[in-house]
Order: sequence, then C-alpha cells, then structure tokens
Amino acid sequence: MAAHAETPLWSAPLPAYDEVGVAHQWAPFEVVGEVEEYRLPIWDPTSGQQAWVDADAVGPVDPALVGSPYVPPAGVPIAWGGPARITRYTCVELGGCAPTASGVWPEPGMVAVDPRVIPLGSTVWIQGLGTFVATDTGSLVRGAHLDIFTLSYPEALEWGVQHRAILVFAPNAQ
Repeated sequence: MAAHAETPLWSAPLPAYDEVGVAHQWAPFEVVGEVEEYRLPIWDPTSGQQAWVDADAVGPVDPALVGSPYVPPAGVPIAWGGPARITRYTCVELGGCAPTASGVWPEPGMVAVDPRVIPLGSTVWIQGLGTFVATDTGSLVRGAHLDIFTLSYPEALEWGVQHRAILVFAPNAQ
C-alpha cells in the first residue's frame, strides 16, 4: 500500500488528533488494522512509526507506475527514508572531473551524500527521479542532502534546490 499523494500521518483515528508526520507519495507502508473514523492504521517501515492515515488517500500502487521513477523498488529492505534537500553538481564547479569518494569517475546515476546519514554504496530512490548510487561526498553535503551528478551545468543551475522524499537501501541490499 502507498499514499497516492503526500498526506499527513495522524496520532489516532479521530479528526481532533495531532499530525505526527507525512506519508510520502508512493512510499510503501503496511496496513496493520481496520479502518476507524475514516482513518487506516499503518506501519511506516522508513521511520519505524505506527500512525493513522486518511483511508481515501491510500491504496494499491498503480501497476503502470511500477519500475518508473515514481514508485520505489519493492521487496528491498529500507535502511532510511524521509524528506531530503536535492541539488545537482557537475565537473564545472569541481574545477574538472576527478574520481568520487568511492574511487569511480562521476557519471549520471550517481549522488553525493553525507556518509554519516547515507552509507557510500547505498542505492537511493528519489521521488520522481528514480534510483541512484551513493558514490561521492561533498563539503556542502550534510545531513539529509543529496547532490546528483549531472553533465549539464545549465541544467544543474536551473534545478536549483528542491525537496523530495527519498528512500535509502543499504549497500548489498539489492
């Protein structure tokens, strides 16, 4: 099951209870009970949190979206997930290309991460963009921040800073 759009997580089924987080679009979760007061009890494997979500905001993942950048890989243990700051970098701002922190040359499909949050070698799914491999670090990449390697400097500038949901799959999980 997944939310069809970003939707709040609630502390209880009744409308007067507190918002305790967010179910990100297409991020998978497990239903752990029956609907009460139009809310469904769920367990979010990305946060380890049990909460309630509005029942009309969730449902099965559309099979047409499986394998697309909009749906994360299924059946792979999630090491971490949540919102992240997404930027892009190229060899231009590096002053020329050099091997990444993992020792490989940068190419599309790679991201720089803070290894204290996301281990190098992890597969990272970014909402709407698909999966990437964490191969690099950066002096400005701290916390829940990913810097996507891109070939086009104008494209990187145009991208700016965006915030997206991510899921991290530990190295050797896939």
